[in-house]
Amino acid sequence: MNLVGEVVDHYASTWRGRSPAAAERAVAAAAKELGSRTTSPVLGMGVTLSGVVDHDAGVVRHSGLFGWEDVPLGATLSERVGVPVTVDKLVNALASSLVLYGEGRGVRDMLVVSAGHSIGLGIVLGAQVRHGLGGPTGSLGHTSVSVLGGDDSRPCHCGARGCLETVASEWALRAEIERVCGLGIDEAAERAADNEQVQRVFAVAGRALGGAVANIAKVINPERIVLGGEETRLGPAILEPFAKQLHHALSGATDHDIDVQVVSTDEQTWAYGAACQSLTKLFQVSGAREPDGEGA
Repeated sequence: MNLVGEVVDHYASTWRGRSPAAAERAVAAAAKELGSRTTSPVLGMGVTLSGVVDHDAGVVRHSGLFGWEDVPLGATLSERVGVPVTVDKLVNALASSLVLYGEGRGVRDMLVVSAGHSIGLGIVLGAQVRHGLGGPTGSLGHTSVSVLGGDDSRPCHCGARGCLETVASEWALRAEIERVCGLGIDEAAERAADNEQVQRVFAVAGRALGGAVANIAKVINPERIVLGGEETRLGPAILEPFAKQLHHALSGATDHDIDVQVVSTDEQTWAYGAACQSLTKLFQVSGAREPDGEGA
């Protein structure tokens, strides 16, 4: 990506294994390939993945998808490729791209929700993607939900029970759909209108996600909520119960109607978002200043 957000080249490859070392080799090889194609200087690189990421330190604190704990991905990759590396979770990368070039342009406060293998939340305040103390924030998928009566304490890969991810994530939906009717998740979504059991599974997931997002919206009072992630491809089966629960929970709770939008995402979306993260950090200006001795 160049400095005005235009994609000037791209490269894709597959890799085997889930170890940090294998990932580092694959990403470094991709960076080397792209770097060899340009005469322009490479100023930085962004990496995004599913999990809990300490953005400031460049450390992946936890990734259920990869089975990682406390992996210093940013420092290791930076040493390999010779440029600053920004590491963040998928939803924050999406939020950065939306703020710079998408549905977040001109929006001061916004919630960005990613529903896919995991459930993520990006928080935009003052037109900036916010990170909590030490980096991680917006762990929406690991908030507790109570939507299944006595069966709401399913184990989560984070070690807790009853997390939103155990109900509304794609891995949870796949498992529940398989248990209920033996179908794949995409086929089940297509048949949902004629299958009450399947409808119920998607409705529970959609309501849980809508209710959880509404709770955050009541605190933040954003101008806009954007939903992205792989689950949006499932269409009305999950989007309708999500929207219905969200609007019901927000009714009368805010002083304005919150604009809700759904965006399509794919592998290129995440790569673009990662590049936007690097671009944002490259031009970030610290709010702190040294005392000049002349008063405030």
